[in-house]
Parts: sequence; C-alpha cells; structure tokens
Amino acid sequence: MTDKGRLWITLLLNYLALSQSFNVDSEANRLEFSISGGSGEDKSSFFGYSIGLFKTLADARLIIGAPNHSNRAGAVYSCRVNGNDNSCSKMDAVASSNTEIPGNDATEGESLGVTISTTENTVTACASMTRFKPTNQACVDDPESKSCLFRRNYFMGRCPVFDEDLKFKYSDIPCYKGSLNRTPHLNRYGMCMLGTGGVQSFNNEGKLYQFISAPGSGRYIGAVVSTVDGDKNSNFVNKVNLKDDTTFLRSAEVKNDDSKSFTAQHAMVGYSTAKGNFTGEVLPGLASGSPRAALFGGQVMIYQYRLKNGTATPDDLDDDSELTIKQIITNPAPSKGGPSLFGASVAAIDINGDGFDDLAVGAPLFANSVGNRIGQDEGRVFIFINNKNGQFSFKQNMTLEGENVESSRFGSTVVNIGDINGDGSDDLAVGAPWGGKDGNGAVYIYNVRDGQLTKTHSQVLSSPSGAGFGYSISSAKIDTRVYPALAVGAPESGRVFLFKAKTIITLEDNLWIDRITIPTDESNCEFGKVKYQCITFRANLKDASTNAPAKFDLEITFEADVRDSAAAGRALIYDNSTKTLVKSVTNKVTFIRGRSLPYQHTIYISIDKATNFESPVRLTTSYRTFASKNNCEDGPCAILDQFGALSGFAVVKYLKQCGTDQVCDVDLDIEDTEIRVKKGASSVIEPLYIGSFNDEIKLIAKVRNRNESAYQAKMEINFHEDFALLQISVNGRDSIIPEYNGENKNGTGNVVKFLLDNPILEREVVDVEAQFIIKSLARPKFFEYPFNLTVNSTGNDINQSNNRKTIKLPMKIQSCVQISLDRAEGGDARNEAPKLLYDNLKKPIARPQSAQEAGPKVEYTILVQNSGRVPIDNMSIDVTLVDRVGRTNIIYITELSVEGQTCELNKINTGKLFGSQPTQTNDVAARRKRRDVIQRTDTRPPILNCLNGHCQTMTCKNVLNVPVDGIRRLKLSMAVYLEALQKFQSDEMVITVTPKFGGTFGSIVEQAQECPAKIELRQPFGKITAENSDIKRVEWWIVLVAVVGALIFLAIFCAVLYRIGFFKRHRLEEESPLHQHHIETYQRKPQADGYGSGSDD
Repeated sequence: MTDKGRLWITLLLNYLALSQSFNVDSEANRLEFSISGGSGEDKSSFFGYSIGLFKTLADARLIIGAPNHSNRAGAVYSCRVNGNDNSCSKMDAVASSNTEIPGNDATEGESLGVTISTTENTVTACASMTRFKPTNQACVDDPESKSCLFRRNYFMGRCPVFDEDLKFKYSDIPCYKGSLNRTPHLNRYGMCMLGTGGVQSFNNEGKLYQFISAPGSGRYIGAVVSTVDGDKNSNFVNKVNLKDDTTFLRSAEVKNDDSKSFTAQHAMVGYSTAKGNFTGEVLPGLASGSPRAALFGGQVMIYQYRLKNGTATPDDLDDDSELTIKQIITNPAPSKGGPSLFGASVAAIDINGDGFDDLAVGAPLFANSVGNRIGQDEGRVFIFINNKNGQFSFKQNMTLEGENVESSRFGSTVVNIGDINGDGSDDLAVGAPWGGKDGNGAVYIYNVRDGQLTKTHSQVLSSPSGAGFGYSISSAKIDTRVYPALAVGAPESGRVFLFKAKTIITLEDNLWIDRITIPTDESNCEFGKVKYQCITFRANLKDASTNAPAKFDLEITFEADVRDSAAAGRALIYDNSTKTLVKSVTNKVTFIRGRSLPYQHTIYISIDKATNFESPVRLTTSYRTFASKNNCEDGPCAILDQFGALSGFAVVKYLKQCGTDQVCDVDLDIEDTEIRVKKGASSVIEPLYIGSFNDEIKLIAKVRNRNESAYQAKMEINFHEDFALLQISVNGRDSIIPEYNGENKNGTGNVVKFLLDNPILEREVVDVEAQFIIKSLARPKFFEYPFNLTVNSTGNDINQSNNRKTIKLPMKIQSCVQISLDRAEGGDARNEAPKLLYDNLKKPIARPQSAQEAGPKVEYTILVQNSGRVPIDNMSIDVTLVDRVGRTNIIYITELSVEGQTCELNKINTGKLFGSQPTQTNDVAARRKRRDVIQRTDTRPPILNCLNGHCQTMTCKNVLNVPVDGIRRLKLSMAVYLEALQKFQSDEMVITVTPKFGGTFGSIVEQAQECPAKIELRQPFGKITAENSDIKRVEWWIVLVAVVGALIFLAIFCAVLYRIGFFKRHRLEEESPLHQHHIETYQRKPQADGYGSGSDD
C-alpha cells in the first residue's frame, strides 16, 4: 500500500471516530436542496454559491443564491427547512415599476445571489455585476456613442433588500449614487462590483445598518462602505483615512503605495468581510480581507464604525459616520509555493472568552512546499487573538491545517457557526471545497473549549454528493432546540445540504477503588482454586449536561488490565450475571437528568509467579450512547460530549519487596556458563561433531542476583537458526518452550525469551539448562557457534556489565573413510595383496634400464569409500612405502593415479635406473640413520616397513570429492627389485595409505573412532619352488622362441647327416639289380610261420 493510501485510511478512521463523538448529524437528519430536480441546470446556475438561514420554526427559511441562473442574471431562492415541505421558490428582486434602476436592461448578467446576508427581519442579496445606463444629457441624446457605450458596461452592482416576508424593499446602490455628481470613471466607481466580498448587516435603533464590500473600486484597489436603510452614510474607505470621497480614488497616497506602504493597485480591499466586537464599543467593527495587497502577500484591515453626531441621518453629501482603520494585519507565514490569498476569508469569533472577538483568517492557496506544479494549494487558517483594543497578535502554534491535502484549498470559507455543541462557546467551521476523501469538498469543525480553539478538528463533514462542498457555510437556530443548524453549499453540483446538531450529554465520573496497592506474596480471594487479590472498583457517574433529555440511556463498559502489548491479562472482572471471570463487562443503564449513578464490580488481580508485577494494572471504563427512544425523542439522537467524560481509568500497583521507594535496584550476574554435548546417558565438554549420532547439546548457566529483588527476571538466548530449541529448565523445573521472537541479532538468527523467576530475591541463584538439537547439516557454517545470553528485569540494573555473556560451541566434522584393496574376498583379505613370487636362483640384472629389468611387477586398485554421514570435499591421499633399505632399492613406481588423475611421486624413482645417479645428502643425521638401517638389514628383516628401511610418501592432493557411500579408485603400479627380494628374502612389505581432509573445513574434519586414521596394506613375498612352479606363468613369446630354436637345430642336424652321406647308401641299394632280386625272392619265399610262402635261400 502506498503512503498516500495509508494516509487516506488514517484520515477515514479519524473521520469515522470523530463523526461518532461530535454532534453534527451527517446522515439521519440531513436535508438536501436543489432546483429542477437536480438536473444540469443546478450545476450551471451555481445554486448554493451563497447561503443564509432566516427566521425559525414554521417560518424558517434557507436563502440560497444562484448567480449564474438564467444566463448569469442570477436568482435568489427561499427554501423551507422545517416540516414536510422543503420546497424552494424564487424571490423577486426588483420592484414592479423598476424605477430605481435606470434602463430596462440593467438586470441582464448582473449575477444576483453572489452574496446573502440576513438579520432578524431582513434579507440582503447582492448582484455584483449590475450595470447602469449613464443619465447625463449627452448620453441621453446619443446613447450609442463610444463613451456612452463604454460607461454602460461599468459593473457597479446593487444589493436588493427584502423584508421579513421576503418581499423586495429596495436596492443598496452606493456606487451608482456616488457617480451621479461625478464622471463614472474606472478610477472611481466604474468597476465597483458591490457586495462581491460580502455584506455585514445588523439592526440598530430600528434601522438596517450594512457594511458593503466594493473590491473593484478604483481599478480594483477596493473599498468598503456603510449604508443605513439603503442610503450611504460613510465615505468609501480602503487603507487610508480620508475625509471624503473626492480624494479617495485620485489620492496620490493611494497610487504611491509602494513608497508609503499603503494599498497597492489591484489589492481588492473588501474581498472578504466580517463584523465583530473588536474594541468594546457599542457599534461593531469590521474586518476586511485584501488578499492581493502588499505585493500579493495579503493583508486584513480592521475598522471601527462610529457615528459622528450620535445619530445616523442619511445624507449623501455630508457623511454622518465613518470607518476608521485600527490595524493592518499582515501575513504571518508566507506560502512556499506562491501567493496564498491570505485574507480571502475572515471570521470573527471570541476564543478566549473575554468578550472581544478574535479573528480567523483563511489563506486557501497556501502551499507547504516549493514546487512548479499546479494544485499544491493545501490551505491554512491563521488565528489572531484580540488584545481588547482592536490590536491582534499571532502565535506560531495558532494555525489550522485541516488534513493538509493538496488542492483542497482549506480556508476558502471561514465561518463562526455559533455554539454548535451547546457548551456556551461559539465554534468555527472551515471549508475546503476541493478537499475531502473524494475531492468533492469537506467542512471541518473546530470547537472552542476552556478559552482555547482546538487545533485538531472535532468532526469532518464530507460531501454527500456533488462537488464544491464547503464553498459556502451558514449556521443559525431554526427550531426550539438550543443547537444551531448548519447549512453547506456545493455550487459546482447545484446542491445545498442542511445538517442538524445532536443533543449533547455531558458526563462526569469519579472512579473509586478500595485499594491502590496489593501485595504479591499473599491472597485474599480464590476462584476455581486459583489465588487472587480482590479489590472493588466503582464508577460514580453524574450527569452534568445543560441540555440533555429528561431521561437518556447509556452503555457502560468495564475493562481490566488494558495494555498496548499482547501480553496475557493480569486482572479479571467478576460478571454478576454469568458468575464468571471476564476481561470486560458491558451493561446498559438509564439515567435521569441531573442524577448520579454508582456502578461497581469486583476485580480479581493475579499474583501468579509469571505475572508482571512492575507495571500497574490499569482498570478502565468507557461510556457511549445508542439509538433508543429516550435518546432520540427530540430529533437527532443524543450523543456524549467529547469534551466530557467518555472514559475513565484507575490504576492498582503491586507492592514489591524493594524498599519504600518501590524502585528495585537489581544486579543480575551471569556467573557460570558451559556447553555440554550429549553422549548416551551422559554429557561431556567437547566439540560437537557433525556427522556423528551425538546431535544434542545442553547449555548450562547460573544467574545470581546480587542486590534488591528482581521482578520479571527474564533470560534471552540468541542462537543460530541451525539449532532448534528442545527444552528449557529453570531450577530443575521444565518450562514451556516459548516461541522464538525478535529479529536476527549478532548473526545468531533466533531469539528466545523466558521467565527466570518473579522475583529473584537478593543473593538468590537460578540454574538454567537449555537443550538444543542441531539440524541435519552437511557442514557447519562456523567453526564455533555463538550463544549470546542476556538477563534483565523490570528494575534498575545498577551493573549492566555482568548481565551479558557469550559462550561458543566448537564444531568438528566426523567422517569415516575406509580404504581397501579391490578384491573379491572380504574380511582381512581386503587389506592383503596376492603373494608376489620371485626366482631366487635367477641372477638379477646389475644395472636395469627399465622397470621390467628391475624385478617382478605388481598392480593394485585401492578403494577409497566414504562410509560417514557427511560428504567429503577436497580430500588428499598419502601413499607411504619402503623406498630402499640401505643402498638397495626396493621398488620402482610406474603409476599412481586417482580416477585417471596422476598424483605426485615426490622423486621416489630418482636414480634407480641405469644412467641416473642416486641422490646424495649432506645431512649427517640422515647418513647416520641410513647407516643404522644398513646395519639392521644384515639381519634380513621379515617385514619391509618404515622401521627397517627408508620410506617415501607420494601424495594425491585435493583430488577426491566423495559423497556419502561413494567410492573412488586409486591405482598403484610398481616393480619390486629382484636384487632386494633375493638379498633380504622378507616375508612381506607394508604399504601405508593415509586420508587427509582439505577445503575450508579440513582443519576440523576427523575420522571416527571406528575408522582408523591410516590403513596398512600388505604385500606378501614367496620363492618359486617345485610346488608352486606349475603356477608359474611362462610368457608366450618364450615358448615361441623355444619352438623356433628347436626347429632350427633339427634342420642343422639333418643337413650334417646328409653331408656325410648317411642318406646316399640307402639310395644305391634301392637302385641295384641285386637288391631288386633279393626283394623279389623274398616276396616269393614261403613263410615258415604260415604267414607267407617261400623258402629260405
């Protein structure tokens, strides 16, 4: 919602409250007047431009001017205001013969109704634009001449006067009469505009006296003039006390105003007028506004009216009275946004009750800020106090602002509306024709009370319908009631509204309680087994009204312990009708005017430990009227006087153990504090581990009061939102967990407040335990979480240095990294590699040029698994193993990587292959250690580890990000020197793998107890034997070479036999005849054993 929207809501709520508390009935008894049934003619005629109330009872009339009616001829209407007939009729403002106005076209465009003025028996309505035909002989002979036509357009004006029957009597035409014996020049009366700034009428010795404004006189210098029964009886006067009219308009003093501080041209003296008792003389004085005087700064002239000879004998040539200037009031607060029209409206009203009228001056164009836009006209009304001699003074705080809304033009109308609330003092109404909640206008009511004008309006009347509401205001009594009616015009919509005042009931109350203090450590009554302190509360009401109904009805409400805060109530009222304890009781009672009524209840006041004993218990009464037969019998329903008793209150204080002054000087000290982490059934002082199952902590504090009793002693704990409060215990008693409240303080997030005791006596100690649980976190936000403790009470803490303390909880992250070999077997086998077999008979290569020549090769896949409850970031892995024993190299690393990312070998392979030189050291301690190792190696250590040899560490830095239950793989490949295996014949070698935690929180990450800080992997060794030779692997290329070699050897052997003739003899035998003969004989020879035939040759 915008600030402007909030402003309007505030203003609307104020308006509603004030409408209920003040007595102008804006709804139920409102009358509305218009002509032509509210058609467009109403708006165009400016019906309601001026208004005046006339007479009372059945004859009461509302006189309404419509200056734009009938093509600006104007009209005046008489409307009935009492009874069922509220019709309006047009008044005839000229005589039937029309002999008083020369020429038959004098009323055309004269704007009749621009001003209305009433007395007990007369009504005056002015037409400021009336023109008169010149009567000199030259213009009679030639009326169409240029000079005569020009003079015919002089707007001298007239003010018709009507008798008590609203019949036309005559017209006041002092400007026209003043021009008869002189040339009607512009410098005199040519643009008189008579009555534009108002007519002030009064009766004296049976004659009608009138002060009439003429703001257009002398080229808008302006003037005022007085008449008696229609005849001018004073000179025209502005700011200069001149003796006759012959020098008034042509005076050099008037024209040279800039040098002599007199009225400048176009000052428009008489723009507004108001009569009043300014000096205490018999005849009234006159206040006249001049908003364009003093270079548009605005002024108000104060005149005193006197008769020269004690009588008022009309004589045009020899004036019998005079208006004498008493003071010229200047603008006390110039506008910041241009001319403010100070003096555009004036009203006389006795504010301080001294019998002399004070002055209210409107400045409707006043702007409170500098700007170039149109429509900053908030408006102001300035109040001037009369010093009893016609001299006025202004004080800065005597300014009315209305609602200070742009373009409202507050102060366009200022009117003394009489005693609207019946308290004996006149009140003030201020119009803002373009203000109000919808811009259609508003009227603000200000009351005079105890010699002062209330600076805040008591009621705002908004426009019921139509624009321009508040442009004209009038007030008078129209019936037998003591309260005047209020008429308000809205000429832009052609409407006039009449409001009646409600009857005022003025109450006085004398509240009484039987005790004003109660003890906190004892009770005198019970209700529902709860102990209380009971008192009697009585409202002694008395009617102090002057005009209240004979009987009236009232609603009385009792409330107990009314506070601005939302804290629980400390007092309850016993309701006699329901027999229960309640916070408030409302009853309706009937009063008889002038009587008193005692009205009482029993109040039950809490003395429970949780009660706030510091602030008093406030008991209140409130009174209001309501619509009933008694209250609404004589018209608008009666209401309570807002300046009387609308409510009352009494206070009851708790009697505290703080000495006679009842001000407790306390000294609360937070002595000891500690935070313990829960582990099983016990708790220990140690860091809280994220990722462990120990997620609860206990904050322990000891508070001592070293001085007087501390009431409502409370502790406030500020803690981070990563923690949740489980329980609070005070002195071993569990407390209800209070709700978190307050804003973030010191980066801690949550604030919890709870009661320690009420009171904490002197030297008493209170033990506090607060249990918290940490929320599920991947990692903490701080290395140390702060817990800020503060203790306070409602007393005066004489030593505030010891009632605040901060205790910090250190944080750790518990992880569990498990490392093993990637093997199918489980259990211990996961940390032991397959046995490495070597040939103990094979001669090792003395100077290997590659890892293959150095010795047998092994490869490992090492699993790194996160078995903890939190993910791990930027973890490093250190791999440590025996590099050499003495001068004998043990291993040569061919690969160390994590998920394909190479790790640092830290020069472990330096100087181990042919052609490289071993690194020597000048470190004496290192050489001594190596010598010791050499001596130890002569014993052939069964295990190759860092105790028996020189170890080297390789590092995989910040390469592992392992989620919960995640696995990463580390690959290690190396060759074991055959020379070392044959020389030491050790059973196994130890490889140590150590996880290291890095990142932002690496310094607080620790391995859980069940997860070792480092893991030892074992590589067993074994010799090749007959038993295990079948499992010895023969490389395929060796088999291939052996087969090829055998074939080559066989080919060579056959070639040698052939060369020595081994195959030649066999061939000869097969080719000789003898040989063939023996074959044939053998084939024919019988077999002796029966298998063949032939004989033995």
